[in-house]
Amino acid sequence: MATSDEAQPRTWPLPVAGAFGALIALGVTFLAYVHTVTGQRAENGAVHQAQTGGVADPAFSFLLKGGMGTFLLGAVAVFTLGVGVFRARFAGAVTVIGVIGGSALLTELLKDVLLERPDLYATSVAGHNSFPSGHVTGAMAVLVALALVSPSRLRPFVLGGGSVVVAAVAVATVGLGWHRPSDTLGGCLVAALVGCLAAAALFSAKAKPGSAAFAGRAHPHPAWFIGALVVPSIVPIAGRVVLGSATSAPERLDVSIMLAAVGAPVVALALVALLHGTELVRRDVAAGRHHAAHHCETLVRQHV
Repeated sequence: MATSDEAQPRTWPLPVAGAFGALIALGVTFLAYVHTVTGQRAENGAVHQAQTGGVADPAFSFLLKGGMGTFLLGAVAVFTLGVGVFRARFAGAVTVIGVIGGSALLTELLKDVLLERPDLYATSVAGHNSFPSGHVTGAMAVLVALALVSPSRLRPFVLGGGSVVVAAVAVATVGLGWHRPSDTLGGCLVAALVGCLAAAALFSAKAKPGSAAFAGRAHPHPAWFIGALVVPSIVPIAGRVVLGSATSAPERLDVSIMLAAVGAPVVALALVALLHGTELVRRDVAAGRHHAAHHCETLVRQHV
């Protein structure tokens, strides 16, 4: 009789393709928005309009000012850690801490060390590099971590509902003039990249009894891999085209807010597809379920 590991042969996991897709989309976003004159003109026009046009909503301030948003995010992060420990002990804790901490670290490295914003367009808006957004990265990373340690049947609801909150954070950063739309897209993609890497590591890990790893689809159709590589770049490219066609500052701000609102739900939808059928469970629990199923099957055969 095949064991649970034999029943789920290990192969190159789909989340690896998702990580590559997020990385490609991250590069596309940075180059298309930050390293082109038209991209800088459009984004800086939106930032200037937000800072001078008086469009800030009280809800934006509630989310990002006064520490309330930070407190709520911290509370959700602690809850996520508790879920991870409860469901998968050490592996669950490492997953949550790795995704949240890894996303924050990668964002700081990209923003402060690896990436620079060239001066291609003269503007009164501050020219320092703000890509990716730390606020959006933090919110999206907590959501991705919670999705990874949640039961697979609840994951679409977790990602769907949580992406609305992340989108609100992204819209607030743009509406207050703190970030450009590309910064918010970059933050979502960084968290997705780290989350996919974490899922791939767990999926391919050879766990010892009592530890945990992902079990799920072993041989997805090649079209899934192609989609994972290509689809994440569609929104940045389409958004760049729409933003570049805007002719006035108010119109550019409206498009920027729309892009900020769309980014998180689209990334969450992609993660639902990439993680479909995978489950983070303790190996001893998985083995127990397999043994019980095999025992029931044996009893049925004996009575047939």
